[in-house]
Amino acid sequence: MRSRTRTAAAALGVAALSVTLLSATPANPAAAVVCKPTPAILASAPVSSYSLPGGATVRIWDTNTRSFTEGDRRLAVVRIPKASLTPTVVTSPTVARAARVSTMVAGDPNAVVVLNGGTFDPSVPGIPDRVQISKGVLRKLVRQAYSGGLYGGIAVDSVNKTITGGAFDLAGSFSTRAGSAMVGSVNWQMLPSQGVAVYTNAWGTRAHPAGSRVVVVAGTKVTKILTGTAASRRPATWEKFLTARTGSGAASLLAKVKVGDPATLWYGANGTTRYAGYPATAFSKPSGATGSGGAIVRDGAVDAPCSSRDEQPRPRSAIAWDAQGNMLVVAIAGKQFGSSWGGVSVHQFAGLLKQLGAVTAIRLDSGTSTTLWVRKTIGGPLVRLDRRSDDYEREVVDAVAFRAI
Repeated sequence: MRSRTRTAAAALGVAALSVTLLSATPANPAAAVVCKPTPAILASAPVSSYSLPGGATVRIWDTNTRSFTEGDRRLAVVRIPKASLTPTVVTSPTVARAARVSTMVAGDPNAVVVLNGGTFDPSVPGIPDRVQISKGVLRKLVRQAYSGGLYGGIAVDSVNKTITGGAFDLAGSFSTRAGSAMVGSVNWQMLPSQGVAVYTNAWGTRAHPAGSRVVVVAGTKVTKILTGTAASRRPATWEKFLTARTGSGAASLLAKVKVGDPATLWYGANGTTRYAGYPATAFSKPSGATGSGGAIVRDGAVDAPCSSRDEQPRPRSAIAWDAQGNMLVVAIAGKQFGSSWGGVSVHQFAGLLKQLGAVTAIRLDSGTSTTLWVRKTIGGPLVRLDRRSDDYEREVVDAVAFRAI
């Protein structure tokens, strides 16, 4: 998981901190940053390798020589040939409830590779802290102007079988005879400073933020006005709940709306793809999306921080691309120490990804959220690659699955 105080640039992977190894006699020795060296795990041959449906291949490196020491690591790499397996975003049952990755794809026999997805809001456990789109349905997003820098992620195109890094924005409006207001957020954990906040059935049963009034829209009509505790209940599948921050212009508009009024509500995601081996291009209505930690390899060079929390050894996960556009789905973990797991720093992970041939790499959630599963045959049992299948599996908010269809 990631702090909500990240800058917009870091969340996008557009201007992530570059690490500079200073000379032996820096102008300010106290400012020198020395990154931990990348472990030599790839110097040895993989301990296991095999093929998966759809042309994907698995390679696993496992030191397994120093039991329960920090240096013991297991690295799992799945290579997916360009335009072979179909990527899709799978999610927990609702926005406000996490689930295990293995549970998300348990009923999909064609999901042959699945990796944990985006980060979640540590202040509201179980809720993704950025964008979430699944099967073309926008489940969660906020306008960039009110996002606090939490709008970066990956865009999944299931039709063309591609994934790209993306900057996401929200478009939409609500109109009645009383006036119009823009849509400021969809299933967000806070009310936006401007515009209406929309909550759908995908939010779940957890109480959502609500202003003094909630307008319920079904189809093209206002059907209910809710106040008090009823305002935070779950919408039915055919309903949308609209609320707004008290004192805002949108709240003033909602105060004028009456039951039976005609209403028009629309919203959708758009933005720009970047950092995945393709020119930056505009997109709208992606088939899937999830948040990310930004690019850590760009143009074949490591671009990752090695200070503070990012220098701590932790399990890591990423999606990367080689020069030919093939995808690498990668996870690494170490042995468990008490309540935490070892692994590598962000900078070390980027170094390993570069050694694997990555010219671009975007990291997903890390720590105990890291989870990589495969099926060796379509419909076969799920096999965990980053750790033993019976090890602890944390509930997360979403995942990226690759389907053999």
